Amino acid sequence: MFKEYFDMKIIKTSDILPTKNYIFAYHPHGIVPYGMFSAMNSNCCGFDELYPGIKLNLKVGAVNLGLPLLKEIGLYFGVQLVSKKSIKKTLAKEGNSVVLNVGGGAEMIFSVPGTAKLIIKNRYGFIKIALETGSDLVPVYAFGENSTYNQSPVDQTSSNFWLKREFYKKTNFFLPMISGRGIFPNTKGAFPLNVPIRIVVGKPINVEKVERPTEEQIHEFYDKYCSELEALYNEYKDEFWYDKNSQPPKLELLENPLR
Repeated sequence: MFKEYFDMKIIKTSDILPTKNYIFAYHPHGIVPYGMFSAMNSNCCGFDELYPGIKLNLKVGAVNLGLPLLKEIGLYFGVQLVSKKSIKKTLAKEGNSVVLNVGGGAEMIFSVPGTAKLIIKNRYGFIKIALETGSDLVPVYAFGENSTYNQSPVDQTSSNFWLKREFYKKTNFFLPMISGRGIFPNTKGAFPLNVPIRIVVGKPINVEKVERPTEEQIHEFYDKYCSELEALYNEYKDEFWYDKNSQPPKLELLENPLR
């Protein structure tokens, strides 16, 4: 359903051999990560044919499995709770890979059409796990994911932002003020905007196993990952930016403003 609605496609940039374990780091989160839940959690976009032998396991935050309906949908599609223990258990088996959204639900604050802002600064956890398990890192950028709903940029000096930040601290959930399309043409409603989503899967970054990685090693691979992610975005932004009437913005790697 989502594949047709968003004209969703996976863009393969490199072969990925099934003889290793991988951490597919998906960016951005969007209001709802439609591409991650669909293309990276099923074969609706032909992932199995593009990458034969790669066994994906989608890991999501606790809030996604704690809300009514979302829990049932998530369990139906086989998503799993994200935790260090869960990820390492999955990656302990040869040939297994995981899909993570590095920015998490907090990244909804930056899900504004026409922007490319990611919460990734100082997020070292997925890098550390990659080193501890010897799992290659695969950057994934979904063009259009940030543009499925309209949302105005949040003024971080406003009382509204303060309330949302306090709510997030207590619940780990960000409440976006969004609008989509209505049932009838040119009307507003709760349905997502049917922008094209192009999921560009980058080249794996080779990671050698280090049982006890130092901070220096973690920071080194973090910098390398961010450089590869920026290069991936810059290489494909002109081809896959959803709005052909505007210039693709610069990719911004930011801290979580809700903490």
